Amino acid sequence: MSFASIPPIVGAPNDHLQAVPNPDLLRLTYMSTLAERMALAMQRSGITQAQLARAAGVKPPSVNNWLSGATKELKGNSAVRAAQAMSVSSHWLTTGRGPMDHVEDLESTEIPDDYEAVRRVEFKLSAGVSGFEVEYLNGDSPPLFFRKDWLKKRLFRADALFAVAVSGASMEPGLYDADIVVVNTADNREQDGEVFAVNFEGELVIKRLIRDEGHWWLASDNIDQRRYPRKRCDDRVALVGRIVHKQSERI
Repeated sequence: MSFASIPPIVGAPNDHLQAVPNPDLLRLTYMSTLAERMALAMQRSGITQAQLARAAGVKPPSVNNWLSGATKELKGNSAVRAAQAMSVSSHWLTTGRGPMDHVEDLESTEIPDDYEAVRRVEFKLSAGVSGFEVEYLNGDSPPLFFRKDWLKKRLFRADALFAVAVSGASMEPGLYDADIVVVNTADNREQDGEVFAVNFEGELVIKRLIRDEGHWWLASDNIDQRRYPRKRCDDRVALVGRIVHKQSERI
């Protein structure tokens, strides 16, 4: 094989994120006890025990129990209010799993039981083939929702799918600038004629993989081949994942 495929990198225990746990990006901090998570969240937010008690609607001794370990689980409205007061994810605070930071687009959205959410992200890549990180996009970048039976039929795992925006005109007319594509990071094996998200010298590009003259090439769909010439794959290239869906406002 003339170039590398990025291996899936598992984060914290029981997490199924294809990402490197980087506190500055994901706050993917796994702590086994409520007391540890509570202490970290309070330290980072600068909130006092008295302030937290008022915000969560509990008495100060309850906060003492959270911090001492006397209380092993935190549930209900007090968990949600405490997480909001410290600007952390209520899921992380109560379970220790997932990103520590509050992710507005998913936590404020009720997902129907027969749908799965695919998050909008930015991929963080390096020039070397050493895996990837993702940074979730919040606010004006809501997730995409797919029916579970649609995913199951195609053997897709929602936790391996990420949505990203297309940049530039190299893949027109199939993909336009600002179109949204879904990357299946579980599928990064070479396939002739398929479109992939690619780590090219530390930059994420969307290209069609072509087999020609005994070599693999990254090709653009744009007919202006002088402006967008194809590039031969070498050790500077790694496949992040195959493109399996697009969302466009172009007709």
